[in-house]
Amino acid sequence: MSNQSNQDGLVLPPLANSNTTTTSTNNNNNGEDAIVSSSIPPNLNLNLNRSDTVGTLTSSQLGDSDNDEDTDVSSPIQNTDQPTTTTTTTTTTTTTNNDDPQFTDEEDEINNDLITANKSNIDPSIIPDEIVHDGKYTWLPIHLIRKTKAKFWTHYLALDKTLMIVRCKHCSEILEKFSNLNNNNNITTNTDSTNESLENTKKFQRHLKQKHNLNPLISYYKNNEDIIYKSTNSSSRFLQPSKSVQSLLLSQHSINGFNFNDLNAQQRQILYPFSQLMAIIIASQNLSIGFIMDPAMKLLYSKLSQPYLPDPSNVKLTIRQISTQINNIIKRTAQRNDLDLQLIIDMDNLPMDLNDRTSILSERLKFFLNEINNITLFSITSSVWLNKIDENNNKNLTNVLALNFLDHTKDIIKTIPLNIIISDSTNLNTITMRNQLLNVMQNVKGLNKSVLSMTMSHSRLINMEHIDQSDFFTTNQSPYHNCIVDILANIVKPIFGTINTDNDNDPLLNPTTTIKPTNLISFKPKDFYSNDPEQHLLDACVNLNNVNILNNSQSIFHRIKIFYNEIQSNPWQLERFISLYKEKFNESHGPILQCFDSMFYSTAQTTLETFLKLKSIIQETQKSLHGEKFSDSDFKLISIINEFITSINKIILYFTSTKKMNFIYIIFTMLSLEKQLNEMINDCKFDSLSQTLKEIKYSVQHFKDILLKDDTNLLALFCCPATLFDRTLLQYVFHTVSLSDIVNIISNTVRQIIKRFINIEFVTNQQNVNDPNHQFFNGNENKIIEDEIDIILTQIINEDLYAYLSTVNTIVPLSYKAYCEQSDYIRYDGRFKRRRIRSDDDDLEHESDDEIENVHLNYTDEFLDIHVPVCNAFWDQYLANEAGLIIKLLSKIMITESASSRRAEYEFLNNFIPKLGEDYLEDVVKIKLFNEQYSAGKVDYDVDTLATAAQYD
Repeated sequence: MSNQSNQDGLVLPPLANSNTTTTSTNNNNNGEDAIVSSSIPPNLNLNLNRSDTVGTLTSSQLGDSDNDEDTDVSSPIQNTDQPTTTTTTTTTTTTTNNDDPQFTDEEDEINNDLITANKSNIDPSIIPDEIVHDGKYTWLPIHLIRKTKAKFWTHYLALDKTLMIVRCKHCSEILEKFSNLNNNNNITTNTDSTNESLENTKKFQRHLKQKHNLNPLISYYKNNEDIIYKSTNSSSRFLQPSKSVQSLLLSQHSINGFNFNDLNAQQRQILYPFSQLMAIIIASQNLSIGFIMDPAMKLLYSKLSQPYLPDPSNVKLTIRQISTQINNIIKRTAQRNDLDLQLIIDMDNLPMDLNDRTSILSERLKFFLNEINNITLFSITSSVWLNKIDENNNKNLTNVLALNFLDHTKDIIKTIPLNIIISDSTNLNTITMRNQLLNVMQNVKGLNKSVLSMTMSHSRLINMEHIDQSDFFTTNQSPYHNCIVDILANIVKPIFGTINTDNDNDPLLNPTTTIKPTNLISFKPKDFYSNDPEQHLLDACVNLNNVNILNNSQSIFHRIKIFYNEIQSNPWQLERFISLYKEKFNESHGPILQCFDSMFYSTAQTTLETFLKLKSIIQETQKSLHGEKFSDSDFKLISIINEFITSINKIILYFTSTKKMNFIYIIFTMLSLEKQLNEMINDCKFDSLSQTLKEIKYSVQHFKDILLKDDTNLLALFCCPATLFDRTLLQYVFHTVSLSDIVNIISNTVRQIIKRFINIEFVTNQQNVNDPNHQFFNGNENKIIEDEIDIILTQIINEDLYAYLSTVNTIVPLSYKAYCEQSDYIRYDGRFKRRRIRSDDDDLEHESDDEIENVHLNYTDEFLDIHVPVCNAFWDQYLANEAGLIIKLLSKIMITESASSRRAEYEFLNNFIPKLGEDYLEDVVKIKLFNEQYSAGKVDYDVDTLATAAQYD
């Protein structure tokens, strides 16, 4: 593998082959230690070059085979090369197969392509992504069971070579051939056979044209050149693949047989009426229904080729219909997952010999694990947003139950709301949440089988754990995860005051003491960040209503407010302050000052940052003031508080973003915060602040211990390469530094998760079961096979886990070194520093003549700026090259798991008022988010799944 650069600019060294894990300490220049390991079992093959022989067929190789109907029956010009048949006799012998008319020579290239494919050691006889087992029949691609070159046959599956019954690949509809047309005497003539063949051709071509807008003369594989077929061994004949979601995925230009490149504007308008597009605009932009009656809109209607008469009631009805159609897409995806999670075992074809049977079951299981990688897994999040406060301080809370999943096409995490409830604070309780979840699971059949977990706030999780979860999830373990953002919000609160424990379970309830904003220099604090989505998101995530805000001399925010008030109350001082600001910063306008407003948490950071920026001006101005004054120690105190709040805010924004794989950093985050707090406490010379920081540290440790009780979090920690080099951490978390013991712990967790998705279905001939001479069927055969599959699964898991550890040990230390060299970081004594050129504006305690200095990084900056990019780059390259089936599936699970119940996409719900009324809130939010993540005007709402809908640009 050649060196590659990831999106963060990191170039990783090539993945080297390694059959063992280094057991000694590796003292590299970068300071990384090698993974400390006990001996790895010698029977496990850790060869990293585990790629199978894969052949890729081009569109011509996959295309239309020989000798069957390929005339365009809609054309008035018939193919003159076809042989002429007579109707005067019924006994004439002919060598022409009338069911397979002859065609032009240019289509014979398919046969040559297939021959070429075979010569290239590519076996086109096994196409697992197209073979469908519906529980009763096995449907095969027609060109595997019959020699035919008609291109329209490539769009169908059949049971046998008679092709009497076929199944459309695009919509799964079953079509039957006509038989003995107009022949009541049961005498088959050449004319009858020809007419029957022609009518069948018309029927199957008509289905493609009318239902899917496809040209029957274009192969199904025309836009599917990326379909990969693997060479298989003799055990392949025992495999009965379940239907894969890949069979629905076409190219970005052709989804479910709907080719938009072939449609003109009029056809698009017919398929997607203007009223539907208008409904999407109204909902996604939260416009009032009166928008459609705006004079400018009426002028736009007059420019349309077809008249459009706006009807408010029709637009509302269309909005409700689109919302229902989005629900149907989710249902269709869940149902498809349910089919794909069937592991079909043909008992009749299993040999008696244990070794042979193990080999076959191993191949079957590996194929099935690869299938699971192709389905859409989900995680559910429950979040609460403050919707509205009236003049009596009454609140409406919006409780959102959202579905999160990985979009394989764009490789990003998407989210769609499943259910939204608006209620006052007294009604939003555990029963409401349970009913909400139960309603979703009942409406979306099969969803619980592909849902990994549910993430919510800690207070609500405690209550949900006492409720029977069998109606929601198919797991014996707790499916609930703590929201890391909710934990961070609770951790930071002691900085501002004492927490009111009466309201601790719901911080959105009755507010306690607040600090009101002060208008400074013709400036309204709220306007300062009104256009900053990050600050809006922070305000939504951290609510200080249940905090008794300090409003005295012990609060640095209160002192800053008093200082600003004194300046503002004296016109001369204010004028002087503005003049000093313009002179220092070479600005034509005065400063924008910010006072902390407890109703808007984000103002804390902006207030402190602004005050630190104005340090020299403040020190000069306060000489002539009589009130609050700030010493160097005060500024040091402000700097410490600002550093901690800034760190918390950075982490919150990271976990609420759409970035992948953040679930694996939950424990790492808590460890980084704990180390940073220890460092701050040791350096802090202020007793009051030191006590507050210790209180926060105890809170971090408390939540860390809670998170470590979640087995999925332990698995996530194992998937974070940076943590595997910390012996102390491994001992603390796993109570051992032996990799063999750690792998056993992780292997058990992985096996339990994967077994949730394995629905074994045994297929056998009843005669064999009743045959006393058949030794295999003794009444316990199903249990025997299940146990053997469990053993095989464990072996596959262990092999992949050891291979992962071996690769981490080889690559990650070199990756840190490469990243630091590229990004101007240096590592000394286990810590990272950033090299930078000093500027004239630097206000340093210790002056130095050196142009380049090494800037100390706190643990949060190390985590976000170094560890996350390096670990993400490792995973990107490992998955693209050497990762085994289990590791790929494990990474998909980690990507899908939700670390936070709050996501940036829902930030707008804070104080959101739907213009169409509360009755349409769920519809509006659903359409808005669907339109932002999909091309809502192009989706086929009757056919698409979440996976296929993602193919549209």
